Amino acid sequence: MDSLPFGSMIKEELNIQKGMFFHEFELGEHFLQLKAVSIQRNNRTVGGVLLLRDLSELKEKEKQLMIKSAVIREIHHRVKNNLQTIASLLRLQMRRIDSQEVEKVFREIINRITSISIIHEVLSLEGTDMIECKEVIELVSNAIISSMKQSEQKITIQVEGCSLYLPSQKASSLALVINELVQNAINHAFINLDEGVIRIELKKQNQIVSLAVIDDGVGVDLEKVQQKGRLGLQICQTLISEDLGGILEFENNHPGTKVTVTFPLPKEGLVT
Repeated sequence: MDSLPFGSMIKEELNIQKGMFFHEFELGEHFLQLKAVSIQRNNRTVGGVLLLRDLSELKEKEKQLMIKSAVIREIHHRVKNNLQTIASLLRLQMRRIDSQEVEKVFREIINRITSISIIHEVLSLEGTDMIECKEVIELVSNAIISSMKQSEQKITIQVEGCSLYLPSQKASSLALVINELVQNAINHAFINLDEGVIRIELKKQNQIVSLAVIDDGVGVDLEKVQQKGRLGLQICQTLISEDLGGILEFENNHPGTKVTVTFPLPKEGLVT
């Protein structure tokens, strides 16, 4: 490159940028950054400083990170598709079953698989390990309502409160907990009722997250609900105590039932 045109180019850019010039360009296998700053005295340009920096290593690392991120998103996308395929196969098998009790078990299993697939779907779209759980709660809850409510029933979901960001593993646990609690509400709270509301509240105080699932149904026998041996409750208690480090509480809400999950916000979590 001729030095005179190059110098003229810098001078022209200096005038445009009021004494500063910045440019990035590729030269062979190298990626370079050029910075120029004019030195002025009495409003006159008397010299300048040029800085040439080789960004090749940095750009290569950025490229590798982008490739890894794309690969991870693709993996999550394929996992989601595989889980949805499994759920579809289970639905086909469920249609061949005459027993309502066995069909109920199949439906609950399908809902658990769907809840996990929603997490992978979000991860495939966001490309980050942190998940906004309020959105996941809405997706999981609405999927369960569509799957389990009777055709003549009108059951609505209301998700209120703060946004909650959790690492993917803890978000997956929370999604499964929501799955079990909403399923429990549909199975027990709205028997012989044509309509109902399930309200889910997210609150945070002093790094403690409180998630409440409140229904306006007929209420439940708390001793019966909390009996040992109930698979859904065992799943909830295990996930809450071991994965989230929290506690699970039931109480009558008059009308309906309120179930509260309380757990500490992890260091990498975020509430807004």
